[in-house]
Amino acid sequence: MSEAATDSAAIRLASRADASAVSATLVESFLVSAVGDWLIPDIAARRAVYERCFATIVDHALRHGVIHTTADRAAVAVWYPMMGPAVDDPDHDARLAEAAGDYFDRFLLKLKVTAERHPTEPHHHLAFLGVQPSRQGTGLGTALLDAYHRVLDASGTPAFLEATNERNSRLYVRHGYRAAEPVYLPHGGPPMWPMWRDHAGACNEGAAG
Repeated sequence: MSEAATDSAAIRLASRADASAVSATLVESFLVSAVGDWLIPDIAARRAVYERCFATIVDHALRHGVIHTTADRAAVAVWYPMMGPAVDDPDHDARLAEAAGDYFDRFLLKLKVTAERHPTEPHHHLAFLGVQPSRQGTGLGTALLDAYHRVLDASGTPAFLEATNERNSRLYVRHGYRAAEPVYLPHGGPPMWPMWRDHAGACNEGAAG
């Protein structure tokens, strides 16, 4: 990467002051996709719903998860430590329902289908990794992954995600993830790939002795 690209890829923890900017990045990153077409066919309606939903998601993640972003907030990773029972947030579903409006049932259906394949052993869940479309392919997503994977590897913690297309799936494979059989969203929906990453060195554990 160039010096300017390296500077922009400096990773830091997002704060409340970043909420609006990282929400906007997530909206733009996920606006055009097969999953988006399935959730909300009309793209203008999709943008409006995504703006409300990602604002709610970012607020929740700032309190209960980990959000990493780049210096220019052009790339965002939303992680949730899943090391025990989920943190109870009784208002979260109600806020998402209000944000999604008429499309909430579709969101619930997607969550139900993917939850059936979510691992139960302790891990960190990469809920969202988004890069502004004009900056995709410049290494920002890799920088975010590498930074967080170093933390996971140091603590011996695996990771899980759901890739929403084959291109992203190939990226995650390069970062040590293994793809399971895809999950297909109902009613002719697109596939999603559950992917698991063991922490570095896991394959060698128990080999000696």
